[in-house]
Amino acid sequence: MQTLAAIEQGFATRRSRPPDIPGAVEDVLGDASLAETPAAGAARALAAAVQAEGAFRPELPYHNRHHVAEAVMAMGLLCALARLGGLLDAPMSTLGVVAMVGHDRGHDGSPPGDGRLERLAAELTRPVLAAAGLGAAESLVVTDVILATDPACVAINAARAAGCVPADPRGHGFDLLCQLANEADVFASLLPSRGWRMGAALAAEWRMGGHARAEAVASFSGRLGFLRLYRRFSPPAESLGLSRLVGQQVAAFAWGAASPEEGAAALDRMPRPAAHRRYMDALDAIQEAP
Repeated sequence: MQTLAAIEQGFATRRSRPPDIPGAVEDVLGDASLAETPAAGAARALAAAVQAEGAFRPELPYHNRHHVAEAVMAMGLLCALARLGGLLDAPMSTLGVVAMVGHDRGHDGSPPGDGRLERLAAELTRPVLAAAGLGAAESLVVTDVILATDPACVAINAARAAGCVPADPRGHGFDLLCQLANEADVFASLLPSRGWRMGAALAAEWRMGGHARAEAVASFSGRLGFLRLYRRFSPPAESLGLSRLVGQQVAAFAWGAASPEEGAAALDRMPRPAAHRRYMDALDAIQEAP
């Protein structure tokens, strides 16, 4: 199993090259069990379409083709672990990969809200799925998973996958797929080094649109709030150690303060370079502790 540190390094290596969504899809479809599913062709067709679209407009700082490729790779990894645990089958896993290819189509760089961006992505994705010959039921799974990537759905998706609230009629596999989509969407942002870069990129993106929350999203308090959003992880993410890693990052904000929230606020009052060094030193100490 890949370590999270190796995954983070892999993302950095990919970002040193031009974005390649079709390449990410082919890497995931290197698993023969996925390559033979009915949705494999739709994954390739949609990847080609999204890759081509990005060539004709400036890349957004955050919601760009690198992000899509990382989300695809993360979804492939999480679904592979889910299959190993008997939680998903190959056809459903491939539909999840297709969803991550299309989950940000038409994104304009604005903050999330009321599911508007997710509805747009689903609408833009449907014609490609139909042209690729994907069945109506399978296409609905893809578009419903795209709708589930709305950050406002994170808690309910996790609760449904855990069986804490009634399941979707399509069963546990669909509910788990929605939770995995949430995790894949922010996988890079949950990592300790890449996450700060992703926060800065998101702030730059929102700043371009003049959005009031642009500065807050890249703050220490903003990052803590983001990490707090992910309180319940899927079994595949747990097996990777993602829950533990996020918990360590949250704990590091309390670098001597009464709580992580107070520590984050204190860091926000310090010069940024010194505050970041203090935070990373606290995280290193937590991770090195026996």
